[in-house]
Amino acid sequence: MAQRNEQVLQESFMTKRSQNKSPFTPTNWKDRWFVLTPQSLIYYDGDKQTGRKREKGRVELTKVVAVEKVDLSVFQREYVFQLVYNDLTELIVLYIAAENTTEQESWLAKLRELVAGNSCLESVYHSGVCLRGQWQCCKKNKDNTDLPGCASVTWKPTINNLANIIQPQDIIAPKRTSWSSSINSSNFNTNFNIMQQ
Repeated sequence: MAQRNEQVLQESFMTKRSQNKSPFTPTNWKDRWFVLTPQSLIYYDGDKQTGRKREKGRVELTKVVAVEKVDLSVFQREYVFQLVYNDLTELIVLYIAAENTTEQESWLAKLRELVAGNSCLESVYHSGVCLRGQWQCCKKNKDNTDLPGCASVTWKPTINNLANIIQPQDIIAPKRTSWSSSINSSNFNTNFNIMQQ
């Protein structure tokens, strides 16, 4: 669950596709309550009336390698976007369907702003879905790690993206100290006299 000290940047009720981490898990779409913090995208059980309940999953934003829209033809669903992240052993794709274009664009913009500084961002992604171990967009095997994608990403960090991350007030200049201000003169003289004896 989002900790009390975690700042909530955005939240809404959207639909998530099962990630099929096991080949025996059925593919389905479930409504989830999504919460975005500066560090994570968290999703919960819940509904619009009761809000969020039990945490179901969390993606650390530092592990995100791509944030892209999904074409309508992939799932026959509108307003879907994908969050691709590295789960130590493999790339995982989280598919999320927003309720409308405005919500989709809002989530894409905020997520991209937060991951713009990631050194792990990829220049390619898979525009299709992986079914039975094969990417439908390029017919490559899912286990082929030589190719993290077959289509160029539609968004890359720019100076403007990065400017949103590092604000001038966040830059801390190193403290300057001089020998004269950092040495207590009376202690120095005492220690110096002892050393001379």
